[in-house]
Amino acid sequence: MSDVENAYKQIASFLNNETEKTLLICGIADEEKHRTLLKALNVRGRSKGLIFLIHTTKDGMEDFFRWAGLSKVKVPKKYGQSMQLSNLTIYFDNLSTRSSSNKYDNYAFDFMIVWPMQSVTKNPEEIQMLHEMAERQKTKKIIYLTIKEPWYSPEPLKPYVDRIVTLDCENDNPKEYQRIMAAYEEGRNTSFSNKEIKNLVRRFMPELFDSEFDQMKHIAGELASNLVERLSRDCQTTSDTETLTAQLQQFVRDYSFIQYVYVTDVKGHSTAIAISDPGDQKGYKAFPIGFDYSNREWFQQPMRTGKLHIMNVHQSQVTGQLIITVSTVITDANDEIIGVLGADIQLEEIIRRAESLEAEEHIGEEE
Repeated sequence: MSDVENAYKQIASFLNNETEKTLLICGIADEEKHRTLLKALNVRGRSKGLIFLIHTTKDGMEDFFRWAGLSKVKVPKKYGQSMQLSNLTIYFDNLSTRSSSNKYDNYAFDFMIVWPMQSVTKNPEEIQMLHEMAERQKTKKIIYLTIKEPWYSPEPLKPYVDRIVTLDCENDNPKEYQRIMAAYEEGRNTSFSNKEIKNLVRRFMPELFDSEFDQMKHIAGELASNLVERLSRDCQTTSDTETLTAQLQQFVRDYSFIQYVYVTDVKGHSTAIAISDPGDQKGYKAFPIGFDYSNREWFQQPMRTGKLHIMNVHQSQVTGQLIITVSTVITDANDEIIGVLGADIQLEEIIRRAESLEAEEHIGEEE
């Protein structure tokens, strides 16, 4: 029996089990996980379900099906509208994690999918909130579906579910499995080759074609450069570390696609940092204040040229996301270099914000 067939059998068993309510579907075979779940639900015949989008925008409606390799599916124009996928009537809504949600407590859907789960895995409060929500629901089958493993571990979710189905396709596609695991185990955060990057794009951003990806890299670099240069100018007037840190923290709040932003002195030692996702704090403990970055490309190039530097796309050691690192010098009133500002920017998210960022830039130019 293949890995996919085994996963399908387990999911079908869960759906037919009258005592099990919650299921976690995890593993690195993202497209296969999504397709297998949809197939198992569809085979049961006519049914109605809700896909609860967590930590994402309305684009998540299309993204869900893209992760299943179904890029041509027409999704609703807004939350609350239904769509038909063979036997499945599907609704979408956004699940807020800022407070406990009881919006659908009195609805009895045939199934509920909470997606995507990667950021929740790092937040115990959100996991507890989801657990309490599941207990209140009249919906009989609640399914948590992960993406972007192994960089996001589903382990914290496992004690809260009735059944776990893992689909890695280790046997079905051993070469792909070994390649992904090798990249993860290396803790890789250096630049990949163009071929490797395109393989990763197909995995993390399946909606993009190769030509679109090249264009996307260019756009992301330009947008990120404008933001980093603006922040570096603000840093010129900041003399104390506390105020500088507050500036960086405000910056990542304003632009959540900036995963990590940091300032070093002229020797490459970090003096201030800010992290956009609190769930990533643990991963960044390896890079405390005072950490020596003097051997990094993003530090060396601006110090050598005095100009802004854009690195090639690479994969974050901490989050596994595809990122672009943009850095530039910070100067004093006499135009002397006093440090370097760097920012790790999530490629997928900055592209989603491209239109609004370009409009923001035009407004700034008019002013």
